[in-house]
Amino acid sequence: MVLAMALSGTIGLLVVESGLPVLWVVWLRCLLGGLGLAAWLLWSSTWTRPSRREALWLLLGAAALIANWLCLFRAYAYSGIAIATVVYHVQPFVLLLLAAVLQGAPLPLARLPWLVLALVG
Repeated sequence: MVLAMALSGTIGLLVVESGLPVLWVVWLRCLLGGLGLAAWLLWSSTWTRPSRREALWLLLGAAALIANWLCLFRAYAYSGIAIATVVYHVQPFVLLLLAAVLQGAPLPLARLPWLVLALVG
């Protein structure tokens, strides 16, 4: 977990300092992640062939993740690492609150302390 957080906290600096185009950075990230996942699956012997429906969901999730990285890494050039990272991490909470307000659904009070803790963290 410490390694994951260290990587997450330094990715912006690595992207900017590498000087590589955003598309290259995302491609390299996908390549390294895919190799790591393949190594893990070979080592743990947990691979099972996905069904056609599962494969489509995997492709959709992969496309969303790639678009996410492209937008985040591109944002560094427009607003800087700090602002882009804060917006990136706060945006899901804003969407949750906005959806609750626009749909007229009350936000469960049991979730409020967890949301505040996540925002503070």
